[in-house]
Amino acid sequence: MQQRPQRNFGTEIDPVRTRQKRQLDVLSLRKQNRSELLLKRREILTQQQQDLQDEALQAKLVNVQQIIRGLLSSEKIIQLENCKLLSDLVGRIGKRVIDEIIDQDCLFSILQLISDQKFVDVSVAAAFLLLRCTYEENTKLSDEIIRIGGISQLCSLLITPQLDRKDVTEKILWIIGNLAGESRA
Repeated sequence: MQQRPQRNFGTEIDPVRTRQKRQLDVLSLRKQNRSELLLKRREILTQQQQDLQDEALQAKLVNVQQIIRGLLSSEKIIQLENCKLLSDLVGRIGKRVIDEIIDQDCLFSILQLISDQKFVDVSVAAAFLLLRCTYEENTKLSDEIIRIGGISQLCSLLITPQLDRKDVTEKILWIIGNLAGESRA
């Protein structure tokens, strides 16, 4: 009996080469994921992402005046929420929101909220808002606080510290320090 020659249908698979190819593919995916993660950590955005952030920023700036009006509300819950919103915006945007606060003559209202004895949460939120504002180097803000008598008002709050207002007292000390220039290089 004669043996027929065996035919190879299709290509032969080399396990060593396929393993190497698979390892290279996995390595390239890892490198790509790693570089994306590093870019995300460094907050390097693509142009499209930057445009979206700019649009969101403009939308928030439009709402700043409405948020400032909410600080003047008689309802403490609205005051608290608007203090937190403005603090967040000052932290993200900075000078433009601070200038808007000054232009709307809102500093006196913020100082009044800090001195509120009944609602500690509102006092803490208002003190944190003013602290964030004073952290930015802004002579216009310092001049306005001095003009409305804010330093003496803050100092009077320090003279009569209360046990349940330790957070407010600490923030007032930081505010005065920032206004004096301690935090600036």
